Amino acid sequence: MHVNALAAVECNVMMAGLADRLKFSLGQYNGPTKVIAGHGTIPSIYKEIVSLGCKRAFIMTDPGVRKAGLTQIVQDALVDFCAGVFDKVAQDTDLAIVDKAAAMARSVGADCIVSVGGGSVIDTSKAVCVVLKSGGKANDHIAMNRLTVPQTPHIVVPTTSGTGSEVTDAAVIKSKSAGRKVYIMSPFIIPNVAILDPCFTLGLPKGLTATTGLDAMTHAIEALTTTTSQPICDGLAMQAIRMIAENLPRAAANGRDEEARLQLQLAATMAGWAFSGAHVALVHGMAHTLGMLYGVPHGAACGIILPAVMRFNVDFATDKLALVAQALGVDTAGMEKRAAALSAADAIESLMKEVGHPMRLSEVGVPGDAFDIAAAHALCDDVTPFNARPVTDPAEVSLLYTQVF
Repeated sequence: MHVNALAAVECNVMMAGLADRLKFSLGQYNGPTKVIAGHGTIPSIYKEIVSLGCKRAFIMTDPGVRKAGLTQIVQDALVDFCAGVFDKVAQDTDLAIVDKAAAMARSVGADCIVSVGGGSVIDTSKAVCVVLKSGGKANDHIAMNRLTVPQTPHIVVPTTSGTGSEVTDAAVIKSKSAGRKVYIMSPFIIPNVAILDPCFTLGLPKGLTATTGLDAMTHAIEALTTTTSQPICDGLAMQAIRMIAENLPRAAANGRDEEARLQLQLAATMAGWAFSGAHVALVHGMAHTLGMLYGVPHGAACGIILPAVMRFNVDFATDKLALVAQALGVDTAGMEKRAAALSAADAIESLMKEVGHPMRLSEVGVPGDAFDIAAAHALCDDVTPFNARPVTDPAEVSLLYTQVF
């Protein structure tokens, strides 16, 4: 009862400001990021720095990316524009890292941020852009649509094909004091440029290829089925689903398949554009919680949870899920619409098995005795209200966790 009461109080507070965001989002689409895609496109970063009117670029990255030599490639391309490097971004980054990086960037006079990495690096960099421009600490800017002017220019070089953060309006950051992930959301933090060079993903291990691919797949499917879906986003989402279904097995089987890698990069970006306009929903609310409480990598959590939530939503998104099944290659001819919709979840599970994605939460270190607490947090995540099937009872979410444990 305590958990349910806590969830109700937190959700009432969250919902108080939701109407304004819905009013802002419905019927609108905004995709301002310039995307440069293809083999050997990284040298274009020099021209893009000049076009933005910047002179001192500060690179944000993580230890693994720097060790792999990818950060050095960007430094070499920037030549004399590189003012410094921060390589301490952690998986599921937190607000303290944002403040530390922003202080270092300010100390070297940075006027542009270049993020080289996956979702954690990109989201951290978005928050750094805000602190550099608007001052204060990262925690001062946790809000939706509060910013009123463009923030520090930001160029993204993704090293995974999953988050789509290179084109989105959100930075998802861990708050240790709040005990949950929090958001900075604004069209003013959408990156200026994304450079999709498949050379930066060729070394991605099979496991990360699978989990980041399922992250992108979740973005596309949730964007298609949210309560705020719209035709422009639907088109992007559907094509992203097709591209991931076709190219993820290829990249998992042969990490050096450059064409498959490029197609996955493009699909992840398209899915990012899709959910920027249409939002994500319950899968992400549940996955954010597992990342915060148990350190589960975001893509892995999304993939494991996705089929269960698709089945949970089947009677509220039947037509859309039937389209998902077709995009995944299911022959739905002669099927009843509901059966076709359910086959989409089966197809996702088959794809996960094919690429070696974990299938159960028990495989990624989640304990089986705390789902009530996790459910309360997930229910109050900012994205959960956009779910196709209304969910207000933590017991329903706890049951979903249990089903995939």
